[in-house]
Amino acid sequence: AVEGSVLLWNDGDALPLAKGDGVSVFGVGAVNYTYLGLGSGAMNANPVEGSLVTALRGAGLSVNMKLFTEYSSLASKYKGRVNGIDNWKTSKFEVNEAPWSEVSAVANQTVGNYGDAAVMVITRNAGEDQDIQSASVNTYPDEYVGGEKNYLELTVEEAGVLKGLNELKKAGKLENIVLVLNTANPMQFQNIRSAEYGVDACLWVGMGGNLSFVQIADVLTNTGDFVLSGRTPDTLAVNNYSAPSYANFGDFTWSKLSSGVDTSHEYEQRYATHNTKYIAYQEGVYVGYRYYETRYEDYVLGNGNAADSAGATDGKGWAYSEEVAFPFGYGESYADFEYGDKIEVKESEDKKSYEISLTITNSKDSKYAGKDVLQVYLQKPYTEYDEKNGIEKPAVELVGFAKTEKLQPGDSQTLTVTVDKEDFRTYDAYGKGTYILEKGDYYLAVGTDAHDALNNVLAAKKLTQEQKARMDGAGNGNFAYKITVENDDYETYSVSAETGKPIANRLSDADINLYEGTKGQEITYLSRKDWKATWPKGVTLECTSDAMVRDMQYGHEVKAAEGDEMPVYGKVTAEEGQLSLAMLMELPFDSPKWDNLLDQMTLEEQQWMCSYGLKFFAGASSVDAPGGLSIDGPGGVKVNNPTIGTQMCFPSPVVMAATWNAPLIEDLGEAFGLEALHAGISLVYAPGANIHRSPYGGRNWEYYSEDGVLSGEMLCAEITGLQSRGIIVMTKHFAINDQETNRYGVATFFNEQSAREIYLKPFEIAIREGNMNGVMTSFNRIGCTWSGAHKGLLTDILRDEWNFIGIAETDAMSGGTY
Repeated sequence: AVEGSVLLWNDGDALPLAKGDGVSVFGVGAVNYTYLGLGSGAMNANPVEGSLVTALRGAGLSVNMKLFTEYSSLASKYKGRVNGIDNWKTSKFEVNEAPWSEVSAVANQTVGNYGDAAVMVITRNAGEDQDIQSASVNTYPDEYVGGEKNYLELTVEEAGVLKGLNELKKAGKLENIVLVLNTANPMQFQNIRSAEYGVDACLWVGMGGNLSFVQIADVLTNTGDFVLSGRTPDTLAVNNYSAPSYANFGDFTWSKLSSGVDTSHEYEQRYATHNTKYIAYQEGVYVGYRYYETRYEDYVLGNGNAADSAGATDGKGWAYSEEVAFPFGYGESYADFEYGDKIEVKESEDKKSYEISLTITNSKDSKYAGKDVLQVYLQKPYTEYDEKNGIEKPAVELVGFAKTEKLQPGDSQTLTVTVDKEDFRTYDAYGKGTYILEKGDYYLAVGTDAHDALNNVLAAKKLTQEQKARMDGAGNGNFAYKITVENDDYETYSVSAETGKPIANRLSDADINLYEGTKGQEITYLSRKDWKATWPKGVTLECTSDAMVRDMQYGHEVKAAEGDEMPVYGKVTAEEGQLSLAMLMELPFDSPKWDNLLDQMTLEEQQWMCSYGLKFFAGASSVDAPGGLSIDGPGGVKVNNPTIGTQMCFPSPVVMAATWNAPLIEDLGEAFGLEALHAGISLVYAPGANIHRSPYGGRNWEYYSEDGVLSGEMLCAEITGLQSRGIIVMTKHFAINDQETNRYGVATFFNEQSAREIYLKPFEIAIREGNMNGVMTSFNRIGCTWSGAHKGLLTDILRDEWNFIGIAETDAMSGGTY
């Protein structure tokens, strides 16, 4: 929780607070705190310290108790009105902060006696079954600063409290204002850093589970065993509506719908099957930093109409500083870190990877110990072939990272990150229909964040003076390394490294431009060759063709292929005798003894084993398979730990990702596994590995990041820890389930490059690097085909390409349709 906290700014060294400093805590969120999000993964968190002020006092601070008592009395009146349990479909998200008028009298009387700092806590919640885009916010626009109906913006009441605090600071009663952001979904920063609020330091703490209050006390005072060292797992935008996904996020209904599609389940209840709904990922690969950084490079280079007003939130020309508040991978520290003169890049002896090394030093003049992150990014060449064949190349893509140990002032550490040459490949959906490696100049670069790494790449290029003038930082070419690939290679990566089977388009039925059912409805994906002409405007689709009607059906007869034979049931071989599951547990997957074991089972047992579920998985007496208990995640085991008498609630996966510390998350995964064993649980419906496609995703709190590689490395680490204790994981939701609106049946359209390079990447990494043993499929459709029945996804990619030999389980059977 501490390592995953992110210091966004710290003007005048307002933090850390010193022992004995006087602190006044503001905000109803300090009392009605959000430990984890809502939905099936929600938990009954019981914080280790009963309240935030208890934790602050335990860290040696003097706390304004009269003010906190006042907020405690207001907590029920101003509780954020959202019900995420009883009626998920009709509940709306409201902030409901206590206005300054409710606390000003106490504040004016007491703050001067605790004048070192005012700590304002702002809380936002989210959860399963509904997103938090503006349509889900049950408040009037004028309740938000700027008049927008935007749940991730400051409310008028929150702004009023900050203004009141700033007036106290101007009057000399208050030294510093510290803002603490308790939210998994990223707030937008259009107004938060306004001078009228006078916020001196801002901390994002996410959702920290049971240790949330200890977390905040530690990061404010820097007195604990752990050090504040988080980096943003998402781009923090000036205005969240600037994301290109926003035009195609939320509720979309077919403009025409064939009567052949069943709509009898279209009722307004929690588990409605939304056969009338669709969503199109028109932004393609330009998700999160991949969009903002790529557009910035084209702005600098003068390419692709990047300076045009398309996508600019102020309606004027586009400029990076007006769109991005804090880049992906950003985070300040109490320590002062210095990098070596340049990065060292070496090709491995087997010629399959590169090793990137850099020495990081905590300055001898630094006041504090700290940790830093080595972030490695890759830029691929954007070629003429790409422009002709609809391939998009982000300006930078994360390809690896490592975190230092806790470095005392004057200490150094050399970190090395290994980048596989496979990472240089690109998926070519419209040309070769497989992965290709293109000739051209590739750059490996490090930076303090994605934007810094890109500026280092630009500094290594031969830019004109006019182009250099458009950069917002000088960059340092010593932190970028050029690798030139001399020839195109269309063969090496066209077969699976795991199985040797061919890699080919498997998701063409989800691409509006390739699917036979949407012929004549082709769309334009966002492209860097012309930002203005291709900017997403929202996709209108109809579902009328025979192919779409056929694929929209949930039930399809499985026809026997020539040569198919019925399995054997209830047979014990004379050679083997009666076999039990435990006797075979050490045997490889392809041992013939497994066939003999299966032959012992009855048809009824196998049907029961495959169909029974929900908090239990069935066994079979004929083979002494005991079955076992299952439970929801991903925040922890939803069963009381008998030692502490409550549920052990871990930090949200977003906080896990913000640590940028894979070994630490492996430790967390092992602790999670021990909790499961303690509770008698064998299988967990966790972790979550979908992508933060939009800041407004209701279930973002259960998923790691906007980036597939960061998500994948965190997932791989967590499942390694869980599986080390024998736990079966059900990593969810496989796949392309990145919004909650209409998720029960929504037809999801995207191009295969974006699927393979972003949305499927976390699952691929965890399977290929961590031997992940289970996935849970999603409710939504891949194109028009329910994901739980999509052969291209579940057989061709999952098993034949990635060599997955674990269990694939559907999400909850929530009605007869499924």
